[in-house]
Amino acid sequence: MRAGQFGGLELSTVLSKLGAFVMPSTEMMSIRNVQDTFEANGELISGSASADYYSKKLTTTIRKSVFYSELFQNNKFKN
Repeated sequence: MRAGQFGGLELSTVLSKLGAFVMPSTEMMSIRNVQDTFEANGELISGSASADYYSKKLTTTIRKSVFYSELFQNNKFKN
C-alpha cells in the first residue's frame, strides 16, 4: 500500500505552508515492506534483508535533523 508514502508528501506541503521547517523531499525516505523490516516496538529486525540499509539511512536522517535543528536554534530569523 502506498497511501502512507503519498500522504507524507502531501502533509509536508501543509506543514511547510503553516511555517514549519520540513526537510527537503530528497531527504525523505519511504520504507518498503515496513512489517518485514521493523518489529512492532520499532526495533529493526536484525536478520531482515534491508536492516543494514535502513539503519544507515535512519542514522543519516537523524544526524541531518540534528544539524538543521542546531542551525535554526543558533541562527534565529529576524524580520
